[in-house]
Amino acid sequence: MGAGLMHRGSIIRKNEYHDSVFLMRVARRISEEENIDQAALFMGTEKNKGILVELGFPAQDLAAATPSDLILAVKARDEKSLAAVLENLDGWLRPEPGRADTPSFRDLGEALSRQPLANLAVISVPGAYAAHEAQRALERGLNVFVFSDNVPVEREIFLKRYARERGLIVMGPDCGTAIIGGIGVGFANRVRRGPIGVIGASGTGLQEFTTLVHRAGSGISQAIGTGSRDLSDEVGGISMLSALDALEADPSTKTVAILSKPPGPLALACLIPRLMQCAKPLVVCFLGRKKELGPADIACQTARTLDEAAALAVQNATGHPPIRTEPDNARFEALISREREGMNPLQKYVRGLFAGGTFCYQAQQVFMDAGLTAFSNVPISGNHKLS
Repeated sequence: MGAGLMHRGSIIRKNEYHDSVFLMRVARRISEEENIDQAALFMGTEKNKGILVELGFPAQDLAAATPSDLILAVKARDEKSLAAVLENLDGWLRPEPGRADTPSFRDLGEALSRQPLANLAVISVPGAYAAHEAQRALERGLNVFVFSDNVPVEREIFLKRYARERGLIVMGPDCGTAIIGGIGVGFANRVRRGPIGVIGASGTGLQEFTTLVHRAGSGISQAIGTGSRDLSDEVGGISMLSALDALEADPSTKTVAILSKPPGPLALACLIPRLMQCAKPLVVCFLGRKKELGPADIACQTARTLDEAAALAVQNATGHPPIRTEPDNARFEALISREREGMNPLQKYVRGLFAGGTFCYQAQQVFMDAGLTAFSNVPISGNHKLS
């Protein structure tokens, strides 16, 4: 059925917050309903409202939503199915069977009274409140994983300095992935435990690296996310340094990998002396960086791609070449042929849409190594900025 025949509708629930992992699960369940083409459940940030407008929902229907409000937007094949979903939002937001027995607490103090040995707090609240909750957790001696985004950078810097002075770490803000002691936090893949510790901004790059290590026959000791701004010059790699200290002291970690888009020059200058002092084998992959690291090359191996970084880390940890999985060239050739057949003779550009910044950086780098430049909203050095 053509997109023009779709029925669209949305509702705004004022002052109701749910974390994005839960909302994605609910949206997926709604989308699986008969006659429902697509469902989106977002908090009403400007970025999220922009996404919904791009999906065809009228901007005026979303204008009243604030970051503290919940938006349900649905595309359905008929009015009856659309109304059934929109009118049953409370039902969709109820815990799934099997989840209702999970302990819940009203505040941090109550949680710690029930779990006094806890050493990690996961913060997933609107960005305006995340820094306050993170500081409360740090004051109680907890490491912090901040899933929330939209935290002012000056608050991030304060929290990370506060944590480092006390031997703690802040993962985030905007930290989507970690594996701590074999337990996935946020979005994490189920991979075997092993001798490789990895630090990254915490998103698709960490997820891809951990699965590559798993497929290569090894495993992950810890995967620590730092947040997307940590290696900016403003923040200066505070959590990266803390994570490196932690992995160096961790007896289950035999080798360390660091993944990131190119750090700011000031952040890199702070990081290089620490890399040179690392007592464990170290692999560094700064996607999109043309130059080597300089003096730190003496102390570490550099990788151009996540695949190369994973292979080097596995070899460092095991002493053996990684198990390699051969690409399915026949399938790729068939896919390329099918795509070519559907192209207009006047077409001359290839467009890439990536569900993660790391994949976008890596794709640009692979093309650049082959002598091809590109335009991107996040260009690496040598490429061009999309207008």
